[in-house]
Amino acid sequence: MIPYKDEEIVQLRNNNTELKPNSENRRKQTYHDFFLNYLLPNYPCILSSDFTKHWQSRKEWCLSDGSPNFEFLQVRFGNACVPVANCKEEKYGSHPKSEMTIHNFMSYWEKYKERGYPEDMDCLYLKDFHFNREFPDYKAYETPEYFTSDWMNEYWDKRNEICDDYRFVYMGPKGSWTPFHADVFRSFSWSANVCGKKKWIFFPPGEEECLKDVHGQLVFDVNSEDLKNPKKYPKFTELKHRIEVTQLPGEIIFVPSGWHHQVFNLEDTISINHNWLNGCNVDISWNYLKQGLTEVEQEIQDVKDAKMVDGDWYQHCQMMLKADKGINFPEFFDFMRTIVLPRIEILKQQTKSIDRVENEHETSHMDTRLSTKGDITQTFTTPHWLNKDCIQFDINRVKYILEDMLKNEEFANYNEEVNGQHIKQIEELIGTINQSIECCDVDM
Repeated sequence: MIPYKDEEIVQLRNNNTELKPNSENRRKQTYHDFFLNYLLPNYPCILSSDFTKHWQSRKEWCLSDGSPNFEFLQVRFGNACVPVANCKEEKYGSHPKSEMTIHNFMSYWEKYKERGYPEDMDCLYLKDFHFNREFPDYKAYETPEYFTSDWMNEYWDKRNEICDDYRFVYMGPKGSWTPFHADVFRSFSWSANVCGKKKWIFFPPGEEECLKDVHGQLVFDVNSEDLKNPKKYPKFTELKHRIEVTQLPGEIIFVPSGWHHQVFNLEDTISINHNWLNGCNVDISWNYLKQGLTEVEQEIQDVKDAKMVDGDWYQHCQMMLKADKGINFPEFFDFMRTIVLPRIEILKQQTKSIDRVENEHETSHMDTRLSTKGDITQTFTTPHWLNKDCIQFDINRVKYILEDMLKNEEFANYNEEVNGQHIKQIEELIGTINQSIECCDVDM
């Protein structure tokens, strides 16, 4: 049985203290093994280029020498309008962005490369390009099996009122880079190099506190000389762990939840990236959201004290939380409901099918095609993360989040303020989960 209790998962994370300079996973392992070795412990690793060698993008987006195929990309995708960051400028703690067509970006990139990446030219980095959304019929890649239990994209794909996802393509010349950060919602991410090399600098959760200035702001560049100034970064000398990893062409890197990192393109590089979360790290995301609400309330406490907001304090806080983090408490509940209801139905169907075949087996020994429960379960393992153990794990993790929501005073106050049904809906959903557990006679 996969461990699902919060204290068990937290213990797995806390026990994972041996930091390897270059944690690699060069061999193929089962989904179950990867789940236990990396997803639950929340630990980084690199997957070999064997995982990507069949991708269409690796065949068509690269030349024989491994460099980007500018002509193909320009002709095939040239009309797409994409966000482009200037890596030689800083604005509000990030690289300022503008929009360009792929055609114009490729023209710039070729010229920048031909001139030897000169200092007097901007270093532009195409980032957060929703390639799948723009070109749904072009199968550039396949999501590695270890990362297919993806609640984030499952949820956003089902939202008819919003056209969004967390699947991206990045393209950048040698020297382009991403500032120090942790991923959206404190999600997992995975990043595959279609071509080129990257250097990753990782810091385990908690170490980022040593990289904040006296105002609590993260350093923009972890290689900055300013970090050596104790008056500006007083905790930097307490830093214990910094992991540097070089990612080669075709390799995939798994970025754990809440690990701050910075990334440099060592060569002209194209990568495919997903942000995602599931039952392994949903508690980290939920805790991040709760902390975000606390910060919002502290920031505008004077408004509450001055009674400038009449009767809608908690609504106002949730609105600001949404603006700051991209999601708020009611939306997170909707997220959990969207994830768990289909899994309850799958669990019921699995249980019915197993019971049916067991009954048939008791009355007849003629059919030997399905001889064990294991065989029955395997009929539901396409995709593999929907097998019975994984479904039970997911349902339990959602139940844990829902129960924590009921304990949350801010959520209760918000619910009362808007005369809403959120608390009632949470209680009803927990009841539905408990009924499914009892109906399916599973050990949870």
